[in-house]
Order: sequence, then structure tokens, then C-alpha cells
Amino acid sequence: MRWNSSGIAYPRPLRWIVALYGERVIPFAFAGVVSSRTSRVARYADAAAGLEAGEFTTFDVAGGADYFAAVTAQGVVVNGRSVAAALIDQSCPGCRRPGQRLRTRDPDLLDEVTDLVESPQALLGRFEDKYLELPMPVLIGVMKKHQRYFPVLRDGQMLPYFITVANARAPGPARCGDGRQRRRDPLATPMRPISTGRIRPATLDSFTRVWARLPSMSGLAPCSTRWSV
Repeated sequence: MRWNSSGIAYPRPLRWIVALYGERVIPFAFAGVVSSRTSRVARYADAAAGLEAGEFTTFDVAGGADYFAAVTAQGVVVNGRSVAAALIDQSCPGCRRPGQRLRTRDPDLLDEVTDLVESPQALLGRFEDKYLELPMPVLIGVMKKHQRYFPVLRDGQMLPYFITVANARAPGPARCGDGRQRRRDPLATPMRPISTGRIRPATLDSFTRVWARLPSMSGLAPCSTRWSV
């Protein structure tokens, strides 16, 4: 997309450029943005500081060797993927039982969400048990596509939980998780036709049976294996 009068296309708005060689700034401009040693902190810090729209909290990087330490000191996780993966694995201890395996990891989705946040914090949410009536690939597909949620599976079976990755330095897990559940039910879209009576139980049963036969009919592996690692 094009974000300013320069006409240069870029996936996201380009707001600042930090370019250093040792302690020297490498002077250049791209898309109307001039390089410097000044960077910005995580987005949630601007709100916490009570800044007006268009104002940002900034910090300077002394030199190239100081970059990672300077960014980390501002609450931005540089290696976000490994941190998010560890948080996801630890976010649902109550879902585990002795001798059972819990699956929440999804490499493709993990790459996507860690590119959307600067300080990943994994939060556990819950949905109503009635949604488990739907085929598991439908539930997982809605979570991934619409909300970027990680499904929680135990021994290959869906549990009525999901894990979301928030962008926050020290969130209140219970309040943040409850807020996401109140704002939008992650499974409302596929369940709406059923709850409104547009799909009868017999139709749902038939759909479930056909879905279960798809792997053997096509010679492909079961669809659910695409979403659990």
C-alpha cells in the first residue's frame, strides 16, 4: 500500500528509520522518512503516557551494538517468536492431565501473531461447550482466520479453550482474557446458522459424517493435523 505522498508501496506505514554504523547515523531517506538514531517504544506505552493523537514516546539508540539492549529496555521483545511460543506452552496448565499431551502450537500462526505484537503476552480464554458439536477443523479454522487464536487440544480432542497473544508489557490476564471473550465470541460465525435454526440437526450430522470421510475419500491426511504440531 501507499501511505504518503512519496507514492512508495510498503506493507505497513513507515514511521521511522534507525540506521547506525557504530555510533554514527547512516544518513539517507526512504519514502519521505529520514534516518536517525531515534526509535519509538511499544504502542501501548503511548496510551499509558496519555499522549495526544499523533504524539509518540521515543528513545535514542547510542550505537549499533546497543540496539538490542536499548529496545529490550523499552519492553519490546526482539526475539518475539521464541517468547510467544514459551508463553503459549505455559498458558494453560489447568488443561493438562497426568500422562496426556496438550497441543497448542502452530508454527504458521505463531509467525503471524509475533509479527503483529511487540511485547507478546499469552492469555487463556474459554468458549461455550456447545460449539464442540461442530467438526474440529471448522472450529480451528474460525479461530485462526478471524481472531488469530490458538486452539487447545488434548490427545487430539478439542477443549473449550483458546489462547490469544496480546501486545502488552504487564497485562491483567483475567481482565484482558474476559474482555476478549465479551467483545466477540470466537465461534459465533459458524454457529450462527445452527443457533438460528437455518441448519437442522440432521443436516449438521450429515455434514459431520461427510467431513469425517473426506480424508479417506481424497487420500489426504486428516485436516485437523494441519493445525496441531
